[in-house]
Amino acid sequence: MKVYKNEDAIHHNRPEGIKAMYYLFKEYHFVYVEQPPGTRQPWHHHNIIHESLLMVNCYSSGKRTVS
Repeated sequence: MKVYKNEDAIHHNRPEGIKAMYYLFKEYHFVYVEQPPGTRQPWHHHNIIHESLLMVNCYSSGKRTVS
C-alpha cells in the first residue's frame, strides 16, 4: 500500500477561506477540502466524472455535529 502525504497534493486556497488539496491519479482524483463554518462552496459541475462527498467533521454553531 502506498501512503500519500500532504506535500504530495496540489494545494489551492480559495478566496472564501476554503482550502483544497488535490491528489491526482490516472483514473480518478481525490480532493481533501477544509471548509470553515459559515462559508459556501461556489457552484461547479463536472462533465466527465461523478463527485462523491464524505464529511469527516462538521461544526454547527461551534459544536461538532458529525464525526
